[in-house]
Amino acid sequence: MNLRPLWTLLFAGLLLAPGLALAEPEAAVLGADGAVLQLHSGTYAELFPGDSELFADSDVLALDVRRGGNIERHLVPGTESTSAEHVASLLHENGSGLTYLLWEGILNDIHPVLYLTSWDGAAWGDVFEVTGSPFARKGDPRLVVTRDVVDSKGETKASERTVLHLTWWEETVDTIRWRYAPLVIDNGRQVDDRPVRELGRYLGAQDSGFAAPSVDSLGLLQPGRDSSTVVAGFVDQDRLGSVEVEVVPQVLSRLADAVAAEIAALGPGVSQDVALDAVRRAVFENGGDFYPTTLVFLAEEIANLLFDQLGADATASDYESIASGMGGHIIHIGMRVGTAGLDDGDASEILTVGGDGASHHLKISAVGSWSVPTAPAVAANVVPSLFISRDGGDALLAWPLRHRVIYRETTAEGGWTAERAVRLDADLDAATALEMLRARTYDR
Repeated sequence: MNLRPLWTLLFAGLLLAPGLALAEPEAAVLGADGAVLQLHSGTYAELFPGDSELFADSDVLALDVRRGGNIERHLVPGTESTSAEHVASLLHENGSGLTYLLWEGILNDIHPVLYLTSWDGAAWGDVFEVTGSPFARKGDPRLVVTRDVVDSKGETKASERTVLHLTWWEETVDTIRWRYAPLVIDNGRQVDDRPVRELGRYLGAQDSGFAAPSVDSLGLLQPGRDSSTVVAGFVDQDRLGSVEVEVVPQVLSRLADAVAAEIAALGPGVSQDVALDAVRRAVFENGGDFYPTTLVFLAEEIANLLFDQLGADATASDYESIASGMGGHIIHIGMRVGTAGLDDGDASEILTVGGDGASHHLKISAVGSWSVPTAPAVAANVVPSLFISRDGGDALLAWPLRHRVIYRETTAEGGWTAERAVRLDADLDAATALEMLRARTYDR
């Protein structure tokens, strides 16, 4: 089994070893109760000697839980098959106290699949599967976790939602493509809908992907400008791009669902005035978490949008068709309010994840796009490190060498600076220099 590097920057208490972008992360983390969690890979006979529950030569993953002088070993669920597991890593998230395990497995010996499960200190959680292209090998999976809790008016308890943001690359024939998928856990229940998006499409490329073996693992996923956003950076063809994913507040998603349902319920022969009044009423009845002035704005904007789409003789099927696309439009209007009117939503996609009677929405927007700069004259095996600012608007590429770290930064005009260098010596090593460059870029 091959444990490959996993470059992950996690939000709000996601705990990994320092020097994260510089080397392989440790296959051990500190759990919420002070236990040391350590991941092992090998055959079942090697990791569980004397146990005949599985075939002795089956490749599996095992989690050691160390408390004081005691060690408990647990078989990772989903790794019992005879197929090998790859790119395995541990990530601990302080907010929930969960430790996440992420790896690639081969389903039915032919379908590469990403698997994700969690350990709460005593038991395993559900095992998630993310397929993407069913025959494409997966590489360099990354994970960021966002969480929001809403105590809505009129509800007996708070609504807690966790979104696991995943990116990875897939190799198909001679092309590498970066993918994104959100996994939503709503009040402890996983949402079965797991849409996958190709990140290169948001850069406007007609034929997304780039030929292997180019900079096929150059990418990152990190926390964004606030607690609801993450930013992905990646290479696609000859472009370096950044994409922001923003989790839409639950109160806005609920409002969009309610208004869309109200429109779909309108029957044939309903006048435009009656339809517009129904929309305004639905906004005020389901928008109790918004300020009154915001509700007035939302109601009028949504009513105007509906008016533009209604014909003089609207039928029930017309209303149903309009309702099917209305949710995304409402989200765009609501997000403009949340960003002080600075975002027109034209270059964004509203991604809908369907749940049990409720929808979850994510806004995906292209933020940065730069030509890949000319690399310095270094050895072919020197892999650059990529750093992106928290809003995705700036980038830096760094090449760590023996006595210096060469780097280039993006400029306000959309180009790149000339080569610059940080000199290394006995008091400044490459890991420290790269961490300085990461912090410099992230805070731009």
